[in-house]
Amino acid sequence: MARVVRRGGWTATYMWAFSLGGAPTNPIYRAMRAIGMEPPLPTNHAVAEHAALQDLWTEAGLQSVEVRPISIDTTFSGFDDYWTANAQPTGPQGIAISRMTPETRERFRQALRAELPVGSDGRIHIPAVANAVKGRVPQ
Repeated sequence: MARVVRRGGWTATYMWAFSLGGAPTNPIYRAMRAIGMEPPLPTNHAVAEHAALQDLWTEAGLQSVEVRPISIDTTFSGFDDYWTANAQPTGPQGIAISRMTPETRERFRQALRAELPVGSDGRIHIPAVANAVKGRVPQ
């Protein structure tokens, strides 16, 4: 981003703060542990830490770098919505789920149901935390 943003321009992004328990996939990780599996964290989870983002952006030559946590409420219409959004084999958790035997997948689905905070309206609300970072490209 530092290379393609115009001089003096700002760039920003955010990453789930895994160490703060911030990812909407945390119920998946807890459910995997409940059935004896070690959850596969994304390979870049360490760079999402506050200090790591600050260092990465500063080393990329950006100025006025600021990092701060932001709260993000994620809402799903129900279990099927949450499952569909997270069980596709595109991310680490989806790939792990796709490799489960049918029996393990069913045990996992039951453990996941127990982990999800279902509201009286049937919707699932998962508070999440991300580290947001912004920086300015030098003039």
